[in-house]
Amino acid sequence: MNANLTEIVVVLDRSGSMSSMKTEAEGGLATFVADQKAEEGDARFTLAIFDDHYDVVHDRIDLREAPDRFTLEPRGMTALLDAVGRTIDNVGRELAETPEAERPGAVLFCVVTDGGENSSREYSGDRIKLMVEEQTHKYNWQFTFLGAGPEVFAQGERMGIDASSGAAFLDLGEALGATSAKMSRMRKAVRAGASGAVLAAANRMTDEERAQAEGK
Repeated sequence: MNANLTEIVVVLDRSGSMSSMKTEAEGGLATFVADQKAEEGDARFTLAIFDDHYDVVHDRIDLREAPDRFTLEPRGMTALLDAVGRTIDNVGRELAETPEAERPGAVLFCVVTDGGENSSREYSGDRIKLMVEEQTHKYNWQFTFLGAGPEVFAQGERMGIDASSGAAFLDLGEALGATSAKMSRMRKAVRAGASGAVLAAANRMTDEERAQAEGK
């Protein structure tokens, strides 16, 4: 394991309802990436976007090679479970094929959505919950769920993601900023040798981060 290396994964909703926060999403993601580039240590970056179709925009690239700007074209329905499931499977499979010494100290996995699941065909909620729990407890992955409002945010818990790690956001740009601060803290902890319960504690949003994310 390489404690100086972190795997950062973002699964971002681009369904039609995201049109109202297109600018927030594009700007917030750009700032998030810029902030993480400025951190010490190395990182690989995956960005998957979804509606009722799924696309991997960046597949485990060196974070330093990530662009400075992002474009989101909202459309379609919300196949949230399929997007999360496919991304977990894809990243997990590639890590399984990576020599142990080259594997990241942690995988930081963030899911962002503004709406409810309505069109997945491949993965069920129960299956996703089992996958999230396995990756968390067995492989040291840390998940964050950002949902637009309390009802959407509740989906994260049903997927097995600890509610303390995310937020029911009002402004997506602010929520991504709070998440970036939290990820910076986790990356520092990983470089210092943290794992398991210590890293899980670092994954909880502080009161200040939650207030920022929730617009309070």
